[in-house]
Amino acid sequence: MENLDATVIATALPAIADSFGENPVHLNLAISCYLLSLAVPLSGWLMSSAKGVQTVWFGVLPLPDLLKKDEALGDLLQTAHLGLNLFLLALVLVHIGAALKHHLIDRDEVLSRMLPGRGPGRRESAREPRP
Repeated sequence: MENLDATVIATALPAIADSFGENPVHLNLAISCYLLSLAVPLSGWLMSSAKGVQTVWFGVLPLPDLLKKDEALGDLLQTAHLGLNLFLLALVLVHIGAALKHHLIDRDEVLSRMLPGRGPGRRESAREPRP
């Protein structure tokens, strides 16, 4: 079985996006967001483990340490965790800015479709013809 590495994903992504009827760039961004959403808490857990701090999930479930205590590694992981958090924050701010741009400048329906009950493919009225 072939290993799933960045080259395989980059090569297959256009075909995968086409099968979903999506733009490959949009699919790449979505995958990146999900991976980042997993990397931030995992890096925090690794950092806490390396610093010798107990990680407790939502204040309820104590999680086991993944690494032995190592201050140098803990400091490195703290830097990585901070960088990932800042990148996630920047990504959220760019998305908010893009949504506001669509609403205020382009005057299209992108922002209003994000409201509950107005998702993709839904129309104001069932009688309204599809474009």
